[in-house]
Amino acid sequence: MPESPEESSYRHVLLFRTTRISETPPISIETSLYRSELTGNYIIEQTMIGLNETTTATVVVDTETISHILKDRS
Repeated sequence: MPESPEESSYRHVLLFRTTRISETPPISIETSLYRSELTGNYIIEQTMIGLNETTTATVVVDTETISHILKDRS
């Protein structure tokens, strides 16, 4: 059965994920890098999980920007 346009617009491939855990205060920070199969853009998502709340931030960047970010890292 073919996918609807709404379903296809949310297809992402997980490329990288890292998790950091701090004991004081108890918090978990998960950072993920995805690539959109639909647009080719990249999605950087960071989720912070604390005792009383969970916060997620997402940034979408194009291929040129992610190339500069990765190049500057090395």
